Amino acid sequence: MKTKIVSSGYKGITSAEIYVAATKSHSADSLLLKRRNEIWRTEISGVDVVVKSFGSALMGQAVYAVRTSKARRSFEFALEIRYRGFYSPAPIGYMERRAPGHILMSSVYICEYISDMSLEDAFAAYGDECIEAFAAFVVRLHKSGIRHDDLNSTNVRVRRSDDGEFRFSLIDLNRMRIYPEGVEVPMHECFANVSRFTYDNKVMETFAHKYAALRGLPEGYGEVVMQAKLDFDHRLFRRKTVLHALGRAVGLRKGKN
Repeated sequence: MKTKIVSSGYKGITSAEIYVAATKSHSADSLLLKRRNEIWRTEISGVDVVVKSFGSALMGQAVYAVRTSKARRSFEFALEIRYRGFYSPAPIGYMERRAPGHILMSSVYICEYISDMSLEDAFAAYGDECIEAFAAFVVRLHKSGIRHDDLNSTNVRVRRSDDGEFRFSLIDLNRMRIYPEGVEVPMHECFANVSRFTYDNKVMETFAHKYAALRGLPEGYGEVVMQAKLDFDHRLFRRKTVLHALGRAVGLRKGKN
């Protein structure tokens, strides 16, 4: 088994400290999420951090023998988006463990912990003011060549300063596309990219028209942005309906056996 550890050097945190944080046992109280991936909160040399361990099925282990691990992508994307002037919790480092044949057995990403509220809660707390500020933020992202492919209400964190400015932070970074500097995200990708951050059509309508106006798009393009969201919702509903029907069919078949 070969272990690779990369540290950003943030606040002097070393590779050895990253190894300890990534491998030591953690309590149930420190656990933030336990699904396919496991996320917990701990401390390294006085720095409050989040440790994210990416789960990997047997097929995934083989795939990531030739692909960059999610932990490494998260680390490198965080560095890049911060370089381009956007905010994401400070990347601390990552660890990979690979078996012979470069088979990925595990990968762990560590970043600084932030307590900012979710985008959904910020919309509820601040209304149209926050929605329009978020539209301006996404316009900046797209013009800077950044496409976060899981841009949902929990992967954007929000803090409002004393002077009323909103700071939007991106987390869960392993699914992104970053174009070379000076290249914007293609417009058709932009429309699809903003289809999942809210289920509230009223919120989306406010966002869509502000986004279109800030992009200098012709009148009526707010409806185009809005339609992209409605199309996504329809595909999601149809997929869930099919999966639910398949689940019922399998359940009924098992019941007959």
